[in-house]
Amino acid sequence: MDWIKGLKGTVKKTGEAVYEKSAQLVELTKVKVKVAKAEGDIDKLFELLGTKLYDEYKAGAELPEEIKEICVSLDGKYRELETLVAQTDEIKELQECPSCKGKNPADAKFCSKCGEKLV
Repeated sequence: MDWIKGLKGTVKKTGEAVYEKSAQLVELTKVKVKVAKAEGDIDKLFELLGTKLYDEYKAGAELPEEIKEICVSLDGKYRELETLVAQTDEIKELQECPSCKGKNPADAKFCSKCGEKLV
């Protein structure tokens, strides 16, 4: 009978250890979720900061040279993006509305977005 009591004690200790580890794992997971959220919030704030700085640059504000260089690179990427979008429009045979810049099929007579007559 003593071995049953010993086994019962061992099982109880093991169960308590598993419970503690489980609780620790749950707490760790909660903290990791909070860390991921904080990192996401930081990324959003940096994006907002970058957007504000770029808007200031486009408005002609005086900015540090390093910021200007990044903005010039960003201008180049925007030009590259415009070229690539134009290429996809050509492949899809789309035409752009001169009024609203909406995309329309090549054979469309009127813009599907604003109703303007297309050339």
